Amino acid sequence: MKVTMQWGSSLKLHQSEAGYCELHLDKDTRTLYLDRSNTLMREGDSVRELSLMDSESV
Repeated sequence: MKVTMQWGSSLKLHQSEAGYCELHLDKDTRTLYLDRSNTLMREGDSVRELSLMDSESV
């Protein structure tokens, strides 16, 4: 899958009655967040982040 996203946008993945996983691009901090807090998974980190400060496009 290839997706082009704008800074400040979000994308919900695997959305169902049980929850969803969300990708979010924060335009102020230039950070990509992978948020699993709305899923049934509880092992490990539920939110991960990756700084993209030097990236012009994502």
